[in-house]
Amino acid sequence: MTNKIEPINEIKPIPTEIDIDGAQNINKIRDILFGAEMRKNNNRFSSLETNLIKESVHLRDDMEQRMDSLETLIQREFETLTDKLELEKKERQKSLLSIESSFKKANELLNQRLDELENKSLDEMRKLRNQEHENVKGLRQNLHQLREETNTLLEKELDILRKTKIDKASIASLFASDNL
Repeated sequence: MTNKIEPINEIKPIPTEIDIDGAQNINKIRDILFGAEMRKNNNRFSSLETNLIKESVHLRDDMEQRMDSLETLIQREFETLTDKLELEKKERQKSLLSIESSFKKANELLNQRLDELENKSLDEMRKLRNQEHENVKGLRQNLHQLREETNTLLEKELDILRKTKIDKASIASLFASDNL
């Protein structure tokens, strides 16, 4: 809405209670003395008022144009920042997915290696048990063989002792006969 200021064309005299003829005379005298100057001032005021209105309209248009430009610039900057934020968000999500994928792969690899180590340790334990079993079996065989050899030697020694031993009757006869 444009407020229009109406130009002042003439200065209206303030009505007084003076006689109408006297008032007209004063107006005529005033017009003679100051009329040209008053019209000149009225024209100047009208011109200034017109220029002021034009400048006001121009200033308002300029301010509206600047505000529109500023609004457009702010909107562009906002959109640019929003785009950058979205791009950064996507890059972070991509990085997080990459990190998550790396962690999953590392976890899978770790689980696989743990399974391999567990299987390997179980195999080693089986081998050690089998080896221990074989060692115990070999020790039992050696012990059995040693027992048999010891029993055989003992039997031989007993046989020798039995053969070389003097029986009671022989000893009694030996003591009975004073052959000593």
